[in-house]
Amino acid sequence: MTNVKNNMLKRGSCVLLMLAMLLSFLPVDAFATNGGALSAPPSSATFTYDESSSCYQLVFSEQNSAYTNALGFPSNNPEIIVNGVTYSENSLFFTGDSSNYKVGYNRNIQLGTAAFTQDVVECVIRVNGYDDLTLQLNRTSYAATVVEKVDLAFDAFYKAVGLNNDVAVDTVTSATTQKSQGYANTYFDAENPTISGGTDVLGVTIPVETEGTTLAGTHVKQNADGSYTLVAETKTTNDVEATISSNTAWGDYQINLSDSTNGKAPADVYGVYLTTSDGTQYALRQGENLWTPRNIYEFAWSTGVTTEEPHGSALHSNHYKSMEGKTISSITYITTTGKETYNLKEGLYVAPHYTGSISALLTDTNKVKLYGLPSDMGSATVTVTTGGRNADVLATNAQIADDNTVTLEKELTEGKTYTVQVNNETYATLSATLITPDADGDIYGITAVPFNDFYASINNGDGLAQNDTNVDVVTSATTSKVRRFGNVALETETPTVEGGTDVTGVLIPVKMKLADAANISGVVANPAVYLTKNADGGYVMNGNVTTTDNVEATITSNTAWGDYMVALSDKTNGKASANVYGVYLTTTDGMQYALRQGENMWNMNNIYEFAWSTGVTTTEPHGCTLNSDHYKSMEGKTISSIIYITTSGIETYNLANGLTVAPHFGEYTASVVKGTTTMTLSGLPSDLENTKVTVSTGRPATYLAQNASIVNGKVTLTSAPDADKTYTVVVESDNYAARKTTLVLKNSGSVVTPSNPSTPVDPTPASRFTDVPADAWYADAVNTAAEKGLMAGVGNNKFDPNGIVERCQVAQIIWNMAGSPAVTGTTPFVDVASNAWYTQAVVWAYQNQVVAGTSATTFAPAQSVTRQDFACMLYRYAGSPKTVTDLSKFTDANAISAYAQDAVQWAVSKGIISGNDLSQLNPKGYLTRAEAASIIVRYVG
Repeated sequence: MTNVKNNMLKRGSCVLLMLAMLLSFLPVDAFATNGGALSAPPSSATFTYDESSSCYQLVFSEQNSAYTNALGFPSNNPEIIVNGVTYSENSLFFTGDSSNYKVGYNRNIQLGTAAFTQDVVECVIRVNGYDDLTLQLNRTSYAATVVEKVDLAFDAFYKAVGLNNDVAVDTVTSATTQKSQGYANTYFDAENPTISGGTDVLGVTIPVETEGTTLAGTHVKQNADGSYTLVAETKTTNDVEATISSNTAWGDYQINLSDSTNGKAPADVYGVYLTTSDGTQYALRQGENLWTPRNIYEFAWSTGVTTEEPHGSALHSNHYKSMEGKTISSITYITTTGKETYNLKEGLYVAPHYTGSISALLTDTNKVKLYGLPSDMGSATVTVTTGGRNADVLATNAQIADDNTVTLEKELTEGKTYTVQVNNETYATLSATLITPDADGDIYGITAVPFNDFYASINNGDGLAQNDTNVDVVTSATTSKVRRFGNVALETETPTVEGGTDVTGVLIPVKMKLADAANISGVVANPAVYLTKNADGGYVMNGNVTTTDNVEATITSNTAWGDYMVALSDKTNGKASANVYGVYLTTTDGMQYALRQGENMWNMNNIYEFAWSTGVTTTEPHGCTLNSDHYKSMEGKTISSIIYITTSGIETYNLANGLTVAPHFGEYTASVVKGTTTMTLSGLPSDLENTKVTVSTGRPATYLAQNASIVNGKVTLTSAPDADKTYTVVVESDNYAARKTTLVLKNSGSVVTPSNPSTPVDPTPASRFTDVPADAWYADAVNTAAEKGLMAGVGNNKFDPNGIVERCQVAQIIWNMAGSPAVTGTTPFVDVASNAWYTQAVVWAYQNQVVAGTSATTFAPAQSVTRQDFACMLYRYAGSPKTVTDLSKFTDANAISAYAQDAVQWAVSKGIISGNDLSQLNPKGYLTRAEAASIIVRYVG
């Protein structure tokens, strides 16, 4: 068997910490490990029965005298583990005298009879500094057989357990070497097995059943296709007590199972998986954050907030993001002694993380002011502590007053760092570092500053050169996009309007006296950029300044996001800062053009990017208005440098080559006669240089011309355009910005269209949405759903067919199917705003028992919906008719959760839901918008 490893585990054993403490009276060199190298123990041993002492006896060969020497006590203390039970030196009988230990004669260990209640048992000999020796002991034949083991990556291991993990199991990818070596079953990176400070934990090393062997204890069997199946004794314990903590030092969540798990957990754990009440199973990697001290099973994991644990090991969270908002009902450990499932007495709710941030300020010797608390967190208490083993606690479960202040139980100690934690009903623990005023009584309060005042603070309060026009390049942004930056002050009158709202300024630290901190939204400590106030009430910008020369950059005209877009290459020294306050451009004539922050100022793929309008493009794809007054004069100029003002400092990028802002020419028209391939262009300027014309339609685009030449005002197309299709015509040249127009061929002959029509052309149903190809399998269903008013697009003539459906969208769809009846009343859900676009739908669906909450007070409107959950909601809408259908033709029928069985059977019987080409229903797969359209169109007929 080529993939079965040698009998030696790929790791170095270590003496347990407790054993080391108990034997601390030994000489300093008593635990020497031969230079720390992994040394091979003897490759064989005999197994006999000593009638005189009524004991079984292991006799090791002399193939490794150093190893047999190490078996001696007190020069070392071996651990003998029989069927998972560890025997100390008091349970072992040693033969020979001290001279034998030195010269390396055969080493004999006698075991009492109590350990052998089976004919075949597993015996592991573990010696400090050496690889484990694993033997199968046969009491009948008195044979000792070396057990072969296999290294399984975590995905393969959990597949052997029987789990289907759509996302690679990678929660705790690394562990400090010292901690990981406490587990006998860890499969390390073969190339870097002992890197100090941590190395990848790739999987588990586990006994594998080979031909002619019968193994005791947890092991795997190899199948004909090369996969493995776990063989383990199973045990279930009900009504187990457990606790869950959020935002711990080890991860975003930590679970502790109480000692009702019947004593100390086995030292060797292969893996753990959690089962939530919806039937989803979440597998964990073994590593730093999976441990078993103090008679309690404990482990921690991340959902994306915490990215590394205290030793610097990375926490990967892709597999666990969807766990937030769910309830854990059971926990299963796979150990050397079997598969142990603990059904929890009370489910553990994985409270979602608050997407905002909080801050805390010491306002008096015993008062803390909290900022940014969520309005829907319910009852809450506050703890203030330094943490660590000798924590200095200032408050425990303190109440929050109406003015968001907390009274401390005692004064803080100078020089210590305190953490403020807010435990609440709705979210995972909110946390912030307590900030104190400096020696002069100053703080940095987060203040909303309008863009004009913000840019006026630059250059010691003199502002930018020649900014006579109000700074208003990108006036709006979709709410969700703006929130990614964290520094935007939304318009106060309509702060949460869906689809976009005015971005009026920045939220930035302003240095002030504590007494002046009345209208701030938060505080920070030692910001890299901050403002101070002048005597006249204006601001002056302060901050760390960096300058980078010879930066590469590109400029593109007529983009989806604006008339011009600039991208700085990765010569900006790595990933751009997450939070950007503002940007301004300097042109070679000394003019400085400031940009507003919003939808069109971003930083992805390690590149700074932004876009703006000079008047041709008036809205960006999300329908947000682009104001251009300040930028019209930029056309024809050359940009020489770009300055970003970020949370990490003021960053100037001097360009290696200036970027010319090519001017736009006026409107032009395009026309074509039905059945011909000659397109005529009219209204183009006479001084175009090196022109190229592109004509395309659809997405992905179908081209009738690419980089075609204009000859006497005409362009030859590769084929004649189709009637009633919308075509985009783009004219590029060396001396003007690219210019678009639209062409639609009508059956009557030809058509001439303006280059920038104020009203979009009304598309035919087949091309209602630009991202729904006419020949797509879902095209008819999408267009039918849209025509019937059952589903709408996502904006900008797009449907997003591959987007995942959310719970709020399902409520809206079914409400639409019901004819959008009038709604009165409310719901108990604190996370459903009174004025959201889906509010009426959720209220109606809840009142009619079509949907339920994820808890008594939460609906989780943005939570993704699985195919089986969608079937359940439709089933309840249909009146929950009882239907029995044979689902055996689907290979994954057993994956349907118990609560969804009736609904899926009904949906299949009605032809509403069908399987894929692999005869699979994929019940726990997330529902796409295209699938939702197809299902509801089948339902309504």
